[in-house]
Amino acid sequence: MAKTAARFCGRRAGVFLGLLAIAAAPACALAVLTGLFAEIPIAVLVLTLLLAAASAFGIAWAEAGAIHFVVSTLRVAPPTLAETLQPALRKCPHVLVVHILVNVAVALGSLLLLVPGIVLMLMFWVAVPATVVEGGIVSAMRRSHELTRGHKWRVLGLLALLLAAFVAAAVAFAAGAAMLTTLLDQWAFPLFQLFQVATYMVWGVVTAVSYYHLRTIAEQRPPPTTGSRAAP
Repeated sequence: MAKTAARFCGRRAGVFLGLLAIAAAPACALAVLTGLFAEIPIAVLVLTLLLAAASAFGIAWAEAGAIHFVVSTLRVAPPTLAETLQPALRKCPHVLVVHILVNVAVALGSLLLLVPGIVLMLMFWVAVPATVVEGGIVSAMRRSHELTRGHKWRVLGLLALLLAAFVAAAVAFAAGAAMLTTLLDQWAFPLFQLFQVATYMVWGVVTAVSYYHLRTIAEQRPPPTTGSRAAP
C-alpha cells in the first residue's frame, strides 16, 4: 500500500499540485490580508475567524479530492482535476465531521493509558475515504471498523511509517523556515498553510489506497454460512 501511494504522488504530481493550490488559496490570501491589516484589531479578529474556517475547509477539500482521485483511478480511470474538484467540494462537510468525531474518540481513548486511543485510530483508519466514496458519517466509521478488522497490525505499520515521514518533513520545513526568517516574514503562514494542506492531501492518498485494498479484500472474502442444517 505504501508503494502504491508513493507512485500516485509521483506520477500524478500535476493533479495533486493543482488541487493543493486551489484548496489552499483562500486561506493563504486571508493570511496575507491579516498581515496587511495587523494594526486594526477588529479587522484582525474577523480575518482570523475567516482564516480558521478557510484553513479547515481547504484541508477537507484537498483530502477529499485526493481520495476521490485515487479511488476513481484505481477503480475506473484517472479523472481530470476539474472532475475531482466538484465531488470533493460536496464531501467537505462530511470529511470535517468525521475528522472531529474520530479525533474526539481517539483523544478520549488516549486518556485511558494510550492503548485504546491507538486502537481507535486504527479502527477508524479509512473512515474518511469511506465517507467520501460511500457516503454517510456514522456508517462510514462503522464501515472502517469492518474493513480494518483483522488488518490492524498492517495498518499500524503503515501509520508508523507515515507519521515518521511527516515528522521528518515537519522538521525540515521548520529548519528551512528558521533559516529564512527575515526573508519569509509575512509569507510564513501562507507557506505553513500550503505545508499543512499538502500533509493532509498525502494522508488522503495513503488512506485512499488502504481503503481500496481493504475493500477489495473484503469483497473477495466468501460470504458467511448461515449454519442451518440440511433438511432430512
